[in-house]
Amino acid sequence: MRTRVVVVVGVLILAAAGTALWLARPDDRGGAAAQPTRFAGLATKTVRAGSVEVAIRPLQVDQAGAAFAVTLTTQSSP
Repeated sequence: MRTRVVVVVGVLILAAAGTALWLARPDDRGGAAAQPTRFAGLATKTVRAGSVEVAIRPLQVDQAGAAFAVTLTTQSSP
């Protein structure tokens, strides 16, 4: 009975370690942060919302999702 418990605990520890290593592996992009690039049809878009200018720039678009840089600029007078 004690041997069975030790084996089960050992298997669980190995499974947890394997899962941790699998999750920590570098992704297909080499683990690099998103770099600003141009995408067909996805140029920087700038719109005005009241006194705030909103600029949205695509950073990364792939099968995993998309990332955008959003800049909010207010026009304040001195």
